[in-house]
Amino acid sequence: MTTRKQNIIGIVVSAVLAVAFIPNAVGSEYSVEIFGLSYHSDRQTDYNERNYGLGLIRHLDNEHDAGWLGHERQVSMGAYKNSYYRMGGFIAYATHLKKIPLAGGTLRLGVEASLITGYRIKPVMPTAFPRMSFTVGRVSLIIRSMPGYVSSATMQYRF
Repeated sequence: MTTRKQNIIGIVVSAVLAVAFIPNAVGSEYSVEIFGLSYHSDRQTDYNERNYGLGLIRHLDNEHDAGWLGHERQVSMGAYKNSYYRMGGFIAYATHLKKIPLAGGTLRLGVEASLITGYRIKPVMPTAFPRMSFTVGRVSLIIRSMPGYVSSATMQYRF
């Protein structure tokens, strides 16, 4: 088995174990995340901007008990077609630092840190970036951005 395959298998197995066996928080729930689009500020390079993929999210806090600041935490794992036209995997931790009720839904602002695979730079690469989500009922639109490089959009369904 190649080193790259070993890294991907290691991350996926670790992520499944982390998501499945984290002690059950009060009111914890799961979500499915569907990956879709990205936009790269470098328009000269042929980046893939149709980043299909699927993720599983474990919410660690009950959103109604998270307090005024909305410090809701979650862990996630999944796979997607990255900007270099390669399949990659990820594990991530995110927290919402600010929760803003709006007409028809809720806006959440936060940060996310992850380990990703499938890029040329390193077999496993750490990332951290701001994120924003807008939620109506059980459906959320999530925007992640690495300013000056790439922004992405995904949909999330909480069950």
